[in-house]
Amino acid sequence: MTNIVYIATSIDGYISDRDDGLDWLEMVPNPDSLDFGWAAFIKRIDAVP
Repeated sequence: MTNIVYIATSIDGYISDRDDGLDWLEMVPNPDSLDFGWAAFIKRIDAVP
């Protein structure tokens, strides 16, 4: 069985900012609404706990 961890982290290795916020995840502009391979990746997943 293969385990895959797909998580957003900052350069310093944290997920949330100092105020426990996740706003930084949406700070990168994506005017073309690209999914950057997310759809292809999620099709490979059988279960999400």
